[in-house]
Amino acid sequence: KVLWSLVVLCRLLVFPVRLRHCRPLRFGREALLLFQELCDYAKEKNVHICFENLEPLPHIDAVMDYIKDPFHGFCWDCGHNLCYSPHIDMIKKFGSRLKCLHIHDNLGVTQPGNIDYRDDRHYLPFDGTLDWNWFVEKLSVLNYTGPITLEVSILGKSEYQNLSLTEYLNNAYERATKLRDMLIQKQTSNISL
Repeated sequence: KVLWSLVVLCRLLVFPVRLRHCRPLRFGREALLLFQELCDYAKEKNVHICFENLEPLPHIDAVMDYIKDPFHGFCWDCGHNLCYSPHIDMIKKFGSRLKCLHIHDNLGVTQPGNIDYRDDRHYLPFDGTLDWNWFVEKLSVLNYTGPITLEVSILGKSEYQNLSLTEYLNNAYERATKLRDMLIQKQTSNISL
């Protein structure tokens, strides 16, 4: 009931696709039917549902394979991609269905072979190891013009906690503006070619 109530309040709703204590094989028909029912209801209300990449991967794969309606789509969380699934090109996999972004930085997988939620630090862009030129190139190839949402945390780095909230938000705004300008410049140079 709560999810259906949220749909009425939104234009676009993002769902991280992960169910705790749910093995991939158990993320079966019942869960997929629930997502389909929610998507059908959302479409009636003109609300796009976007599914976000987290870990484990079989869940996002199952939902994206099942929900075929192009009205709904994919939310690329580049920070999650970096620390949970750096070996997978999410844009190659789901880029044709990209509708929105969650943007943040981190240090990637800090313990190879051990994917850990603690690597998901939600740093400001340019404070971690994500290659932002690569990121802009990925979006430019798609000619992406949708929303760019920072999903950052003032608790992500100890240095942030020494800033006032206004200083932190100003810093976040400057980083978002830099990314936007990089994307516009890349898209403009692609048109010139």
